[in-house]
Amino acid sequence: MIPTYSEGRGRLWRAVRVPAEATILAAGAATATWRRPPDFLIIGGRRCGSTSLYYGLLQHPAVLPLVLSAGWLPLQQHRKGTRWLDRPRPGGRWYRGHFPTDLTRRRTVRNAGAAVTGEATPWYLAAPGAAERAAAEAPDARLIAVLRDPVERTFSQFLEQRRRGHEPLDDFAAALDREEHRRRYGLGPDEGGPRSADFCEEHLTYRRQSEYADCLQPWLDRFGRDRLLVLEAEDLFADSTAALARVAAFLGLPEHDFVPEHRNSARGPSTAPAAPAEVAQRLREHFRPHNLRLQEQLGRGFSWT
Repeated sequence: MIPTYSEGRGRLWRAVRVPAEATILAAGAATATWRRPPDFLIIGGRRCGSTSLYYGLLQHPAVLPLVLSAGWLPLQQHRKGTRWLDRPRPGGRWYRGHFPTDLTRRRTVRNAGAAVTGEATPWYLAAPGAAERAAAEAPDARLIAVLRDPVERTFSQFLEQRRRGHEPLDDFAAALDREEHRRRYGLGPDEGGPRSADFCEEHLTYRRQSEYADCLQPWLDRFGRDRLLVLEAEDLFADSTAALARVAAFLGLPEHDFVPEHRNSARGPSTAPAAPAEVAQRLREHFRPHNLRLQEQLGRGFSWT
């Protein structure tokens, strides 16, 4: 696991953290001429191990973290993503300001034989418009997607939103039935709101974020199949070092002895909580045509298809 500084939790740090980050990003934008867009984007999916994959990659000496890192700020760990591409924002210089300078890259190449940088934002996979913005801001990036059994992923996201207090319903089936209504109208006071439709699109669309073929198509349209690596979350959970080696090879990095990396309580299917049987069967029927499309789209099968 990468070394990090202890996160400052005092009142003073909370008061200065936002302006401190803004100052660092302003400096990054001002020097954007000497920075390049990311070499890779880990685009998701959510609850599929993307966080573990990103921090595992940071073990490699040729993989550079974001500028808002534990090396510059007293954070518990490096930042994994910018959240810049998930909705319209000022682009160009501001986005490049999140990434290391060319000088840092050259120094890393001398020491490690290569230098790459990237970000991991699991919401990107399903975020409307993210693929278009990524193609504009990082047209040469390589993409990594991690996909998990869609029934397990859907239920895992529901449990996560319950833990965070975002999902007011404790009935999984009822939450699924409300999904489309929430996407259109948000959460009302009767459901613990108000929450906007955009908030619900990101956090409470359980089925939609497991319809992988639909989510991947905008990325394939803009980046092509050769620049997309798709991993199975089940493989990552079972053997993270092998998955990390595969990603490193995809990024053209020298070989490295990775150690297992697991974040956010990522667990394999044998130990993860299971969805209620009747709801799981409903979901399996729902996802069957989506899974068939995914197999045709990528020209390969998955353990859960």
